[in-house]
Amino acid sequence: MARKRETHGYGHVALRKQGKYYHARFTYKGQRHYEALKVTTLEAAEKIAREINDLVERGEYTKLRNRERGKTISFGEMLDRYLSRGCRWSDSTRRQNASMVATLRREFGDYSILEIEAHGIEGYIARLVDDGKKRTSCNRHLSVLKQVFKKATEWGYLPHDPTSGVKQFREAKKMPNPFRDDEIEALKRQLSPKHRNILTIYLETGLRRGELTGLEWKDVSFEGNGSITVRDPKNDEDREIPLSQSVRKVLQERKAGPVVDLKYVFGSSGDILQVLGRAARDCLEEGRKDRLQHRLRDTFGTKLADGGVPLDRIQTLMGHKTVAMTRKYVQTREQGLRDAIATTFN
Repeated sequence: MARKRETHGYGHVALRKQGKYYHARFTYKGQRHYEALKVTTLEAAEKIAREINDLVERGEYTKLRNRERGKTISFGEMLDRYLSRGCRWSDSTRRQNASMVATLRREFGDYSILEIEAHGIEGYIARLVDDGKKRTSCNRHLSVLKQVFKKATEWGYLPHDPTSGVKQFREAKKMPNPFRDDEIEALKRQLSPKHRNILTIYLETGLRRGELTGLEWKDVSFEGNGSITVRDPKNDEDREIPLSQSVRKVLQERKAGPVVDLKYVFGSSGDILQVLGRAARDCLEEGRKDRLQHRLRDTFGTKLADGGVPLDRIQTLMGHKTVAMTRKYVQTREQGLRDAIATTFN
């Protein structure tokens, strides 16, 4: 009579010795798994079985060979792989994030990704706060870390994501701060004709800085009333913005001008916001000079809301992911109406 093979295990994981090595068998997400542990003693096998069981119960199981890969890859290497394979930032976003990426590389680059834990990430964010970084900036750093470690987990380099329990700061809700008409006129008086035209495009399209500087002629159409197609490689969601008469005239004059970049509409305009920012510092009162890029978009969104444009259309034109991001423009308009009643009749 054949002797029954002796089995051991831990939790969901059954262990069996076959030949020289122990093997583990278990069910994970409805599928049976079989893993060679490459250990010869029951004590070592049970230690691995406990680790596998914990991962199975948390829903974070990856094969042992992939878990071991994390020991040989540094955060710097993982960051490079994320930027080249998993990251869908636009060129302008890559440029804007270059300094932050360099800081993350200096901080974590030489560490194995398996060595980086939640408390280390929280300590890094705490140091940013101590150095005077704003909550929005700290959240951007944490967001990139979360993206990198999420991919490391998906690609099998990590059994679990160390950033999953690290919370971002709650940011104060910023209400729109649009330019007044008199401020726009003051800005225009400080600008050359070329930069006045660029200001017009900002104010009447709501484009972000990267969207404006990355705008290509192939995405400008003069058919009918004309339109601009704004590409969003990150989310694979392009949006179309109809041209106002002023914007159409500016673009047509630029297209017919003596010096035309064959690819980019504003490829030779330098840092546009720096020019506009200097004009703002020269002519606007204190407290009205900051966050120029945001205030240009705020002006666009507020004018749409004041004109009675439906919320979902404002959302589409501004490229907001959620309608909650757009609702603040309607709320500002409603508050303005309440203030008007209070001022007039109270």
